[in-house]
Amino acid sequence: MKTHAGLPSWDAIIAGLLTTLTTLGVLGILGVAVASSIFTTSTSNMEITRAALLWAGMSAIVAFAAGGYVAAVAVPIAAGAAQRGLLVGCAALVVVMGISFAWGSSAADFRSVGIELGWISPAEPERPLVPAAEEAQRMPEELQIIPPGRFLAAARQTLWYAATAMVLLVGAAILGGLAGTGARQRTHEQPSRAN
Repeated sequence: MKTHAGLPSWDAIIAGLLTTLTTLGVLGILGVAVASSIFTTSTSNMEITRAALLWAGMSAIVAFAAGGYVAAVAVPIAAGAAQRGLLVGCAALVVVMGISFAWGSSAADFRSVGIELGWISPAEPERPLVPAAEEAQRMPEELQIIPPGRFLAAARQTLWYAATAMVLLVGAAILGGLAGTGARQRTHEQPSRAN
């Protein structure tokens, strides 16, 4: 791995990115497995949502820190570890957000997934699509009109949450990079025990 002063090692950054994505995937699957064994049908949706958000947040922080750590350890030069962690964190954010937008905007067949998981009965008829105007007439009056001030406050709060999450995740990747530099320095400073 050839690195020059001031230039990042793209091999190390790609290794850190792959570590981040792999760790995120493994922890996500582990979270689904644990949740499916712990929660029952009597568990409230609010409890499940809180547990899922906590698990997702902690998993993301661990995954981003692991990616920064790998990017720092993969290069023999200690300088620039925070920079490599920053680049891993930013690249991972772009990839994760891209996957989320692509998956979320695709026409996934959630009904067949629900049938496979046993949440929906196969005999249950599919709900027909209703034009938006008809749907709005069926909704209660208090749900139809949202005051602009309330909407803007909710949007502002959501943006602050998203920005805070991004800063925390990139910060975790930077800290992982700094921890990786410390681990590399400790292993190189230990004297040889060959006699």
